[in-house]
Amino acid sequence: MPGEGLSANQRAMDYGDGTVDVLYGSRGGLSTARAEAWSQNTLEGRPRYYDRFGSALAAGDFNGDGRDDLAIGVPGERAVQVLAGSAGGGLTRKGNLLIKGEGSDFGAALAALPRGGRFRTLERGEAWEQRGGSPQGLVVAAPGQGLVLYVPGSRAPGLRLGRVREIAKGTGLYGYALG
Repeated sequence: MPGEGLSANQRAMDYGDGTVDVLYGSRGGLSTARAEAWSQNTLEGRPRYYDRFGSALAAGDFNGDGRDDLAIGVPGERAVQVLAGSAGGGLTRKGNLLIKGEGSDFGAALAALPRGGRFRTLERGEAWEQRGGSPQGLVVAAPGQGLVLYVPGSRAPGLRLGRVREIAKGTGLYGYALG
C-alpha cells in the first residue's frame, strides 16, 4: 500500500537519492539491450537521501539539434539536470546542464512545451529547420511556493537554456503536476 508506515508529515516521494533508468523502443517494443541508468553519481554529483533525483522527467529537443534531451527533476537540490541527446542515439553526460532555481522544491514537476505557440521565443529559419527546427522550452514547477516557471530553449551550440522566468503563481500546491 503506497504511503503505509509514513507519518502524517511524510510523503513517499519526499525521500531517496534516485536513479533514472532509460529504456529505448524499437519496432518490436521496449528493449533493455541499450538501457541506461543515470544517477547523480554518474553525473559527477553528490547524491543525498533527500535529493529525489528523477522525481520528475520531461523529454524534448531543448537545444534544437533534432535530438531529444532529457530534463530530470532534483527538487531536493532545487535543481533540474538536463542530459543532451547524442548523435548515435541515446543520452550523453557530455555538456550536461544543471539549472538551479528558487524555492525549496524547484524541479518537482516538469513539462516540455511543444514547438510554436505562446512561449516560443526563438525565430525559425531555413538553416535552423534543416537541423531540426526551433528548440522546445521547459516548464518547471516549485509547488511548495506555488510557482510555475518557464525556461526557453536556446539555439546556441551545445546544451544551453535561456533565463528562468515566472509564468504563473498560485496557492496551495499549485504546479504539483504538469502535463
